[in-house]
Amino acid sequence: MDDNRNLAVRALVYGRVQGVAFRHNTKLRAEKLRLHGWVRNNPEGTVEVFAEGRVEDIEEFKEFLKVGAQPAKVEKVEFFNVNPSDEFSSFKIIR
Repeated sequence: MDDNRNLAVRALVYGRVQGVAFRHNTKLRAEKLRLHGWVRNNPEGTVEVFAEGRVEDIEEFKEFLKVGAQPAKVEKVEFFNVNPSDEFSSFKIIR
């Protein structure tokens, strides 16, 4: 990754996003975009995501999170820009 073009984002995804392969599809999309980070289910029913990578790849990833993949039904996504951590070498599902 270009060090001067790194961006990191945290997201909270609301809707029907647990039990519908949302985490799996998010991981696949992140890997396709060469992003690093993680995705996990939260106890209150949201899905939380941390991703870092090139600016244009993060922007494309954010668009994916707004829609998800069938049969997920995304109602709302809150995005938070954060500092890249550079501690991740891949994208994983946290259980």
